[in-house]
Amino acid sequence: QTVNATAGSLFPKSNDSADACAQIFDAVREGRLVHPDHPDLNAAVSGAHKRLRDDRWVWDRRNSTADVSPLEAATIAHWAAQIDQPTREFWGAIG
Repeated sequence: QTVNATAGSLFPKSNDSADACAQIFDAVREGRLVHPDHPDLNAAVSGAHKRLRDDRWVWDRRNSTADVSPLEAATIAHWAAQIDQPTREFWGAIG
C-alpha cells in the first residue's frame, strides 16, 4: 500500500518549530499536557535553553546543558498531533 504523505511533511519547518515550541510550552504551563516521570525527558527539560528566532524561540541544542533531543521529540510529537492534514492522511494511508 502506498503512503500519500511524504516523510518531510511530518516534520516541522522553520516556522512550525517555533509554533511547536510555543504549543508545548503553553500546554504544559496550562496543565493540559503532563508526562510520566522519565529521567531522560526530565533532564532535557531541566537543561533546555531557548534560542531566539526573530520574535519567537526554539529549543537551543548548542547552549543547553543537557541533551534536549527527548524534549524536541516530545515537542514535535505534540505539534504533529495538533495538525490535521498530512498526519491524518499519512496514518489513514497506512492504517
